[in-house]
Amino acid sequence: MIRGTLSSLVVCLTPLVVCLTPARAAEKNGAVNGIVKVRGVTTAEAAPVVLYLTGFTEEPDKASARITQRDKKFVPDVMPITVGQTVDFANEDTIWHNVFSISKARAFDLGMTKKPDTKAITFTKTGVIDVYCNIHPEMVGTVLVLPNRAFAIADKDGRYRIQNVPPGDYKMFAWSKRSDVQSKPVTVTAGEPLKVDWEVVQDKVPDKHKDKYGKDYKGGAKY
Repeated sequence: MIRGTLSSLVVCLTPLVVCLTPARAAEKNGAVNGIVKVRGVTTAEAAPVVLYLTGFTEEPDKASARITQRDKKFVPDVMPITVGQTVDFANEDTIWHNVFSISKARAFDLGMTKKPDTKAITFTKTGVIDVYCNIHPEMVGTVLVLPNRAFAIADKDGRYRIQNVPPGDYKMFAWSKRSDVQSKPVTVTAGEPLKVDWEVVQDKVPDKHKDKYGKDYKGGAKY
């Protein structure tokens, strides 16, 4: 028996082609959710944990992501995106910043900026992009460039949910700045949520970094 109203179905007039509503299409995909327990640090000290799947590629979100320079911090300081996506770096401080990266996957230098300047960078390769300010060594950010949109950041209670994942066998990862990367094989089934819990030990101290010229910051780098 078919339940529901006609308004819940959309049929194309083109022969042999059936269009699915977004809700109907989502039924063909699965979801992954769970809890991340962080050990080794207090809740206030815990670094964001990014959960993501690899094994398939996906078009990036057409909308740009945004990282703000505010109060001498990157907000957010961890930004997962899909390869091919653009990130807007916006300076909301009334002081100068010089955002840069020397990471192999995407090196760039935005030059000197001040409120309300915004500059955009498109990331065309997967990888971990370390982002700094050439003026303020305490400013440390990360752009995590991933092959698809199957990712999420655990919330303050450790909960996460990754939706609209195509059915299949994949490798799943838990990543944070202060821990070793963990991985697990997972099998995603259409229309069924998969529960995957994690325990992450954050015991790594951030590496020291130099300015964009490879020199120590004046007064000594804090990292």
